[in-house]
Amino acid sequence: MRTPHTQSPPVGSPHAGDAEPPSAARGRRPLLVAFAAIATLLFAVVAPAQDDDECLSCHDAQEGMLAGGDVAESRPGVMLDAELFGRSVHAGELSCADCHIEHEDFPHVDDAMSMSCASCHRETASELKESVHGGGNGHEELPLGCSACHGTHDVLPVSDREARLNPLNVYKVCGQCHFDVDPATATVDELLNDKYTDDVHADGILRAGLTVSATCVSCHGGHGIRPQGDPESKVARTRVDEVCGTCHVGVLELYQQGVHHLNGNGNGHEGATCSDCHRPHEIAHPDDAFRGQSVNACTTCHTERAGSFRLSYHGKANVLGVSGEVATCEACHGPHRTLPASDPDSRVHADNIETTCAQCHEGTNAEFAKYLVHADPSDGEKFPRLNLIWTTMNTLLICVLILGGLHALMWLVRATADGHWRRPKHAKGRPWVRRWPTSYVVYHAWMMSTVLLLAGTGLPLHYADQPWAMGLMNFFGGAVAAGWVHRLAAIGLGALFAAFIGHTLWRIIAKRERGLFHGPNTMLPRVQDLTDLWANIRWFLFLAPRPRFDRWTYWEKFDFWAATWGLFVIGVSGLMLWFPETATQFVPGWMLNAAVIVHGIEALLDIAFIFTVHVFHANLRPDKFPIDTMFLTGRMPAEEFEADRPLEYERAQREGRFRELAAKAPSYRLRGVAYLLGAAAFATGFFFVVMMIVALIRH
Repeated sequence: MRTPHTQSPPVGSPHAGDAEPPSAARGRRPLLVAFAAIATLLFAVVAPAQDDDECLSCHDAQEGMLAGGDVAESRPGVMLDAELFGRSVHAGELSCADCHIEHEDFPHVDDAMSMSCASCHRETASELKESVHGGGNGHEELPLGCSACHGTHDVLPVSDREARLNPLNVYKVCGQCHFDVDPATATVDELLNDKYTDDVHADGILRAGLTVSATCVSCHGGHGIRPQGDPESKVARTRVDEVCGTCHVGVLELYQQGVHHLNGNGNGHEGATCSDCHRPHEIAHPDDAFRGQSVNACTTCHTERAGSFRLSYHGKANVLGVSGEVATCEACHGPHRTLPASDPDSRVHADNIETTCAQCHEGTNAEFAKYLVHADPSDGEKFPRLNLIWTTMNTLLICVLILGGLHALMWLVRATADGHWRRPKHAKGRPWVRRWPTSYVVYHAWMMSTVLLLAGTGLPLHYADQPWAMGLMNFFGGAVAAGWVHRLAAIGLGALFAAFIGHTLWRIIAKRERGLFHGPNTMLPRVQDLTDLWANIRWFLFLAPRPRFDRWTYWEKFDFWAATWGLFVIGVSGLMLWFPETATQFVPGWMLNAAVIVHGIEALLDIAFIFTVHVFHANLRPDKFPIDTMFLTGRMPAEEFEADRPLEYERAQREGRFRELAAKAPSYRLRGVAYLLGAAAFATGFFFVVMMIVALIRH
């Protein structure tokens, strides 16, 4: 039977002589060491738990003695959620007393100290101190404590869904200071409208719940956030591609092969980096809308290309919001692996450009690919042929408008001097005269409606950069819909031309009508027209009486042949632009550029001339003012016919044909409709002219 252990008597006691021999003491030392180790371990584990339980007996927000009391209300920071604390990264590692070092006494003294986080996290604390949040880099007004972002007793692992710095919660922490709305209470829609969360990354977090989506910390870092201009900042121009490349690995590889790559290209970091094209905190989905807006990013640097691109159909349609329907910079040059045109791998290299065009244009051929996207016709040195065409067309436009305007102005002055401010008064009992057959009325209405549609859908494309252009396009249902309206109107105008030619041939062949190629009834120019012009000029200058005119006057013939010329020129150039792949099977690629110039300037000439010079001579001159209803009725009073076309009137009387010309007076309703339609057409046409003048002034 083992004898119970008894404590050895102290030296000098009466029983000192009974001490055990040294060999026995040495035999029990391993047991003592083991006991001491176990006791120490138990103390390290049990004692903190006992201490924490003692703290929680007061400070537990749910069951502590202070819960719900005055202290909890006035000093909420002294209360904690025991369940969250138990899940925190510090649970089991630190006890309450490890941080709150002067709280042994109860009640606690008011100025009791607590340990700083820096006691353990020295390197992190040093990094924070130098950051914008730690008061470094001249940001003394912005020092933040660790608890502002991490919390205090609820510092959960980042993987925990309730952790403040869980990827889906980071925006709430940063948003406390940086958002215009309260991230804790704002709705998803309100958050996505905030200046810092209105982008694709925030959309991934707030709508899709993607933990892999970039957060504030992903780009700016955690403790060492520095100002953007600081070379050591993660979002500095020279480093931002590396930050983005952390997630966008494949894109970074492509970017590093392109001309925009900043590092090692010898340009002193003058190239474009991620944030130059993808604006921070506003990064959009790479959809059609983004591609349309990307042109603005490219032209910020490539200013010399901006103007020429916006002169092209691609550029104008892009300005009008035709996203996804037309090519932008990246469609031809590539978005990230952008290479110089001299590089054999470049999309716009001579050997590859046809393939690049074929992405959108089926049936592309070598000549089509030679279309000059960035041509500037005003640059005679680089584009001499286009400059010659551009100069010629502009000269034609200016001369025609000046001469036509001068003719109208001189007529207005002379007629005013003669007091011709009203039509001849219609006498009762006198007939009306049919001046136009029904076919002419139809032709004119056909022409008027198609020209208005063509002008309304073509002008906003020509002046796409003007503020009114988008509104006019939207009136027709948007740029794409307006484009189809334009094409349908063009088909209508072409059909009008075909109908007129067919009708004229029928009059020649079937009716055997005389006088279509000679005499006063022909629309072909005659020597008499020059005589009438000279006589009218003399009248303008108060040198002679007003000349007497016959069936067709020189200004009417000018209008007719100008319209015929314009229809042909605009029609051919329009077909080339509508079917460019087919056109370039017969003409060189640069002719497409020429077609753009001719089509646009000739259309401007026609619109300006019709709604100023033509409208004045036909409706607004003093003896016709305010409108000549003949464009819809085909008839005019006999008195006006006699005054306006005296030679034709006298010939009809002499040949006994006047009764054949006599017609019933048009109804008041029909004349009222003519006034309404004429006024609407005038107002629309004048609006177009004013907008053209405004665009000219703005340029």
